[in-house]
Parts: sequence; structure tokens; C-alpha cells
Amino acid sequence: MGFFRIINYIQLLISQVQLGVRSFRLPRSSTVSAVRTSRSLYPSLFLPHFFSLIISMILIIIHFPRIHILVIFFSTLIIRPVPFIVIIVRLFTSVRIFSLGKHLPTIPVIT
Repeated sequence: MGFFRIINYIQLLISQVQLGVRSFRLPRSSTVSAVRTSRSLYPSLFLPHFFSLIISMILIIIHFPRIHILVIFFSTLIIRPVPFIVIIVRLFTSVRIFSLGKHLPTIPVIT
């Protein structure tokens, strides 16, 4: 039962990412007025999908705390399209931050 819920949440997250990325792309035009119009339309197009993406990420973190790596990966994809290597580097640095308390040796304090 829990496994299928994980699959459903991940599918929801992927669909929100796709919707957000589709509405994030601005229509290309040569005139300045069209660019200004599309820039003014950009927040109203993108924000609903962005908020629903945040809500789905919060649901995943609440129900399945060990899936925070996937959440970081997809949130990195939605913020801006970056090269794959940068995503992997961010993933490993965030994993290091999450597991900092477990693997760091205790530092003796000299009083």
C-alpha cells in the first residue's frame, strides 16, 4: 500500500514539474512590446503550478522523510534548467548537509 502511495506522489511531482516548465517558457518574439507582455504574464502563468509543486513536495517530505533526495532533485529541475553535472553536484552537497550530524567526528573543545 505504501509503495503505491510513493509512486503516486512521485507521478504528481513529475506532472507538476512538467506543467511548471511548460508555463515557464516564454513565447519568443522579435518585438519589445511582445516580450514585455509575456514577461508581465509570466508570474500569473507560473505561480499556481509552482505553489502546487511546493505543496506536493511538502506532502512527500511529511509522509516519506527518506525521499528528500528526490524532492531536492526535482526542485532543482524546476527552479532553472541546469546541466546534469551541476544537478548531481547539488544533490551530493545536499545529501552531505542532511547527513552532517551522523558522519562528522566530535571536535574536542579546549577550555
